[in-house]
Amino acid sequence: MRGIDQYLAGPIDRRRTYDVSSLSVPVLRGGAPVELVLNLVGFDGPLSGRRLHDLGCRARVAADRLGEQLSRPTGDGTA
Repeated sequence: MRGIDQYLAGPIDRRRTYDVSSLSVPVLRGGAPVELVLNLVGFDGPLSGRRLHDLGCRARVAADRLGEQLSRPTGDGTA
């Protein structure tokens, strides 16, 4: 998408600090297109690259768990 490059994270240098307003991670359900995004907001100052990397990894794990739970049958015939 045009103009989105400024919002996509490239490699994170753990020695730098970053001004971050939000961190977004797609919630994936099998091979389906992204329908849900986990957003972390409320950062009150610059984040170290180390902290940003840690938050990104933790958000990815949480989004993966959420995707797995949403993919499970509910018992009412929907997934």
